[in-house]
Amino acid sequence: MMLGIAQMAVIYYLARKRGFPRNPIANLTLGVAFHIFMSAFWAIFMPLIILGGIISGIFTATEAAAVAVAYALLVGVLAYRNLSLKAFWDIIDRAARTSASVYLIVGFATIISWVLANERVPSELQALVQDMQLEPWMLLLLLNLFFLINGLWIGDSVQLLLFAPLFTPLLASMGVDPVHFGVIMVLNVMIGLMTPPYGLALYLGSTISGVPLGAIVRQSVPFLLSNLAVLLVVTYVPAVSLTLPRLFGFM
Repeated sequence: MMLGIAQMAVIYYLARKRGFPRNPIANLTLGVAFHIFMSAFWAIFMPLIILGGIISGIFTATEAAAVAVAYALLVGVLAYRNLSLKAFWDIIDRAARTSASVYLIVGFATIISWVLANERVPSELQALVQDMQLEPWMLLLLLNLFFLINGLWIGDSVQLLLFAPLFTPLLASMGVDPVHFGVIMVLNVMIGLMTPPYGLALYLGSTISGVPLGAIVRQSVPFLLSNLAVLLVVTYVPAVSLTLPRLFGFM
């Protein structure tokens, strides 16, 4: 929500500065709005099924993925009627390739994690931090810089698999809640998706829009700065990450 609000503020500022049109749909009436909502209803309903099922305990997060796939197939075939046999085969092909690449990353990351653990790197890191007498806020700042720099050339999955097991025990020993650190780390790797040269979101945006990558990078700078501001708030105000889990009894 904080990321969304920050980016809406950026969009509002840019819209006022550059004179973006207020209403791109010239004849937006209540009837037209209702028609748009109904045409998107089945797609909107998917996250409600997933989140509702997880929160209510009907199924786990992993099972939610299977439910989402089954629901998407039904909607594509019966509701929108745009899922052909050829399109389905292409989806299976892309899913298999993506899964294979992810499992390769997981496999190599597991080997590296085993080497780090065997060489007692977490213990050495903890001793180093104690010798340097770093305060938790200083260590969190250094880790943010570390993750952001890594995000320039390392993917999000690799960072999570490699560094979460490495730094979580260290920060827990210094009194930083693991949930708080988890949110910080996820925000960092998300920001890494829009930082060149490796930013996958930038390449995806360029492919979909047809806009040159350089132009997208230049225009993404205000959004990157807003994300960094949110990261600082999340890092140094633990209540942002921990209030909701405590309210729902997850902690």
